[in-house]
Amino acid sequence: MRQRDASGGRGGGLPWGDGALVGVAGAAMVAAMALIFLWAPTDVNLGVVQRVFYIHIPLAWTAFMAFAVVFVSSIAYLWRGGERWDSLAYAAAEVGVVLGALMLATGSIWAKPVWGVWWTWSPRLTTSLILWLLYVAYLLLRAYAPPGSQGARFAAVLGILGFLNVPIVYFSVEWWRDVHPELVIGPRAEPGALEGSMVVTLLVSLLAFTLLLGLLLSLRYRLRRLEGEVERIPHGGFHGLPALLPFALPAGGPAREAPGEGFLPYLFVAFSITWLVLFGYVAYLARRQADLRREVERLRRSSANPEEKGETPGRRA
Repeated sequence: MRQRDASGGRGGGLPWGDGALVGVAGAAMVAAMALIFLWAPTDVNLGVVQRVFYIHIPLAWTAFMAFAVVFVSSIAYLWRGGERWDSLAYAAAEVGVVLGALMLATGSIWAKPVWGVWWTWSPRLTTSLILWLLYVAYLLLRAYAPPGSQGARFAAVLGILGFLNVPIVYFSVEWWRDVHPELVIGPRAEPGALEGSMVVTLLVSLLAFTLLLGLLLSLRYRLRRLEGEVERIPHGGFHGLPALLPFALPAGGPAREAPGEGFLPYLFVAFSITWLVLFGYVAYLARRQADLRREVERLRRSSANPEEKGETPGRRA
């Protein structure tokens, strides 16, 4: 009888829960894209590039949620211990870094035609970059810290301290003068900041990205557990794939003074980068999870049958 691995699945396919989440998140994402491009009105002042707003805000929301998971899981790990809490914190940190990178990239793409520059050191942008760098530092600490509980405890402290920057990012537009748009949704937003159809579109997009966050966390958590199982099984060594994907901001281009069709390339680049990275990241996690399941099964068979390792009982020197 085939054993269940640490990821909770069997064989090389996705667990049924992840498969169901793929379908639900995919359907919600299709609905969100239909509303963004076919139903939501074009902003009078910003033109079509304003539609980047419908993925930029959900990316920021899900990045903050991922960092909140790191915060809670790190506290639980320091308080109660347990590899599961540590694995969840690590998985959430990596997912948060991916989503945070896309948040910064889509914000820069929106800023170029609207502000005329890719980046400005405003309070919101600066605090957002600091937050992202803190969790990049978390992943670097996990990569280079001593193995075992000591490195996990150091990382947990950093994960807790890093989250303290999240409320600073959120309230930065209220605490300091900032060129960044003010809050348009939530309890601190002014009534009527968005018209009804824009609010509905944004809420559907937030739901879709939240479901996507759940999928990414599940995939990365299961993968982290499999990596730990591979390390615990005696073997000659396993070289895993790199944990993060490379990111690059798009090259600069001429600024435009008024909204119009000239903003379409920026819209295209923002959505293309977002979906290429997200789909690539999901495919990477699913593929590596399947590879590690096969590696775990091979190592288990090798441990149970010494002849597969080149050893014959009774012939040892």
